[in-house]
Amino acid sequence: MRNFIIILLFFYSALLNASPIIIDDDSTPTIYSYETNSITVINGGYVATIRAGLSSIVTIEDGGHVSNLWANGQMQSIFNKGSSISHYHGNNDTQLTVNGGTVSFINLYDSSTVNIFGGDIGWLNFRENSSANIYQLDDLSWLRLRPTTNVTLYGLDFNFYNPTEFSSFLSGKWSNGEEFNFRIAALGAEMSSPSMAYDTLPAYLNLVTVPLPAAVWFFGSSLLVLASISKKTNAVNYCFS
Repeated sequence: MRNFIIILLFFYSALLNASPIIIDDDSTPTIYSYETNSITVINGGYVATIRAGLSSIVTIEDGGHVSNLWANGQMQSIFNKGSSISHYHGNNDTQLTVNGGTVSFINLYDSSTVNIFGGDIGWLNFRENSSANIYQLDDLSWLRLRPTTNVTLYGLDFNFYNPTEFSSFLSGKWSNGEEFNFRIAALGAEMSSPSMAYDTLPAYLNLVTVPLPAAVWFFGSSLLVLASISKKTNAVNYCFS
């Protein structure tokens, strides 16, 4: 009987650990999650610090704000449009997906990865064997890399330039035609150490050219056709005036 009660208590504890946590229009100082929890911050919810690991899933939705998110193990984090995050720290094999929102600092260590489809990011810092796929951004100020990292950026019309020995930039367009321009630098041995400009584009920053979407191409072509018709119409009117 005693063993049976212990087993029941074990499963009850596991059920509690696996239950979802939703922060909705509330303020919470710290959340610890090292089980299979699902944590969602939305609608004005605020969390000062989230420390999560193993198979946890953390989602920051529209109106949700987190000051510090420490990700460990194989957990997943998702930042959606309207979210606000001050500092993200990805360790081990964590995965981050940024669909939108505002992030001041993204710091990646070990073999952590990030896939970016939108959002406004201040600093993207890569260390050790961390990696990224960057498909689109609303804005980015700094991209800082280490030789052991692997970052792939998708767009077109890429242009690397270094106007001074202390600064290097990458400009171009995303696949939707929007332009980008941000600073890239070599990250020092420590995260807080000074950054160094690149003389040439680093080999561990991969630039993949992708075509404009058909809708954008068709819209641009339509404008050219309309402009051509307008010119011909004006020419005819001039001849008969």
